[in-house]
Amino acid sequence: MTVKFARPSTMRDIKIGPLAIKDETLLDILDTAGYGINYWADAATIDRKAKTYTIHEQEPQDDDGEGVYTVTFDKLHETYWRIVAGEFSMGGQVRSYFVKAALDGAANDDDDIDAGHIDSEAADVLVQIAAFGEIVYG
Repeated sequence: MTVKFARPSTMRDIKIGPLAIKDETLLDILDTAGYGINYWADAATIDRKAKTYTIHEQEPQDDDGEGVYTVTFDKLHETYWRIVAGEFSMGGQVRSYFVKAALDGAANDDDDIDAGHIDSEAADVLVQIAAFGEIVYG
């Protein structure tokens, strides 16, 4: 399995074989993320039209004290595949959820990942890395 990265604007088109992540699947993952991020975020909002996910930290980490982060669906797609590629340090079990989702989607001759493997802990990791560039909380 090889994952090649191109320009950031094309990251969402990264595929393993015929595999991609559909927006509806990403929305399912973001719904799950709501349960995973609630220990560090007060609220999160999905804007389907703008294709963004906005998170409000309980205790802002940034210097301006706002703690509001908006990530695009494209950034979330890119982050997913970068996690699969092993670019971020995390527990092996959490990474395996992302890999299993990709592998099961491919094994089922689906053109989408199997988001059933992405639990709230994995969805939390996805959101944190997309928003902060690393895992900041637990």
